[in-house]
Amino acid sequence: MYSENKILVVLDAEYPAEFGLDCVLEKIRRLAQGLEAPVELFCCAYSASLINAYLFDSESGQHARRAFVRGVEKHLEQLADPLRAVGLTITTDVVWHSDLEAAVHDQVDRYGASLVVKACRR
Repeated sequence: MYSENKILVVLDAEYPAEFGLDCVLEKIRRLAQGLEAPVELFCCAYSASLINAYLFDSESGQHARRAFVRGVEKHLEQLADPLRAVGLTITTDVVWHSDLEAAVHDQVDRYGASLVVKACRR
């Protein structure tokens, strides 16, 4: 079920510092305030190199995967804090999935987003 005003913002797990997320977050702030909409910062975290590094040690691989996801969760929370500070309702979610498109579709259904914003690198 889709809500009237819920914004899902899809971010990459590893944006370089020079990408300019401040600009993206400022646009999201203005959009969310204008629509009076809650926002979810969402990331589909997956690392094929991490999987390959632990190909024969599944227990260590699972530990590494959880640590990777926790790092992405921490990053999203840091991005969310300034938006919360100006009164916006912000949630965050990270999933481990190798297929971004499928993960976004699943998240749209779970969150009930009426608008999806995908930050892209130039």
